[in-house]
Amino acid sequence: MRYLINYGNGNAYLYTPSEDWEDRFYTLAHQCFGIRKNIAYVVLEEKDNVKPRYLLVGEYERLEHSGDMIVWNEQGEKIKSEWDD
Repeated sequence: MRYLINYGNGNAYLYTPSEDWEDRFYTLAHQCFGIRKNIAYVVLEEKDNVKPRYLLVGEYERLEHSGDMIVWNEQGEKIKSEWDD
């Protein structure tokens, strides 16, 4: 599932199989330098079944914002950070 989330100082796309989008957003966003200090509030703007154009090997969850993409595997390990090319 893809969730478009307004976090007060920007928007982010969260891709997760979880129905608990808010908990997953907070958990993942706090691992993201570009979001964690900019969360004023969280509002779900929309949700749909759009999938990413491509998946990284082992990808389970993804957070995209301001041109950055952060990816985690099913064990919760970050496999791509906002600093990776």
